[in-house]
Amino acid sequence: MTLVDAAIEASQSSIAAAQNLKRGLMQNLLTGKLKSDGTWRRDDEFNIDPKFGRVPKGWAYKRIREITNSYAGATPSRADETYFQGEIPWVKSSELKNRFLENAEEKISEAAFASSSTKWINPYTVLFAMYGATAGDVTILNIKACSNQAVLALPSKDSEQLDQMFLYYALKRAVPKLIEITQGGGQPNLSKGLIDKSYICVPCGIDEQRDIASSLDAIDCLIERRMGRLTTLGNLKKALMQNLLTGKVRIPPDLKIE
Repeated sequence: MTLVDAAIEASQSSIAAAQNLKRGLMQNLLTGKLKSDGTWRRDDEFNIDPKFGRVPKGWAYKRIREITNSYAGATPSRADETYFQGEIPWVKSSELKNRFLENAEEKISEAAFASSSTKWINPYTVLFAMYGATAGDVTILNIKACSNQAVLALPSKDSEQLDQMFLYYALKRAVPKLIEITQGGGQPNLSKGLIDKSYICVPCGIDEQRDIASSLDAIDCLIERRMGRLTTLGNLKKALMQNLLTGKVRIPPDLKIE
């Protein structure tokens, strides 16, 4: 059991280190202080903007409404049970938990789609949760779907000018400030209007956007792998606690601490 506990502790430490690295990378890559090749920008590689301060040359602050065609979904009537017995994936804001969304918990019928103002959302579109406990959650949709009114879809106006993965990370960085603006009392409500008028700093070159997004995605993949290992170790510990004395479960001889 001591070996498993040590492995769990090592995994937890490695996850914390990766998460700290991610926070630093997001802060520096998404402000242009750190280039996507891993080198730091010199002072002469910045312009001074009267509103935003230091801005990397070749970057610009853009409002979300300037670079996306945002729209929210809708909820078909729950009074007709057949509306929720179809094949069209219908996404709720509570499902925007992970980096990618591969499926929807509920599906609606063609009649339900036609009866409401919900709209189709194409794959590889950023989704943003606007209301309630999940406000500020962001994901990338990996299927064709529609959504409820608490989910804002943010397709790029021009896919050659704005990479959706870059937008995902830029919004993740912007969320704390948006939450602070709307917090007040109770849960925040991040309206379409507030999100649309918010600014993010965007490299004008799509290749640089993709390089930045790729670097951040790589650290997210690393964190996910380490989280998966931690889950496996946790399950192993539970099994050992229940069954070790009966001999039903044995510690794998090749278990290593990383």
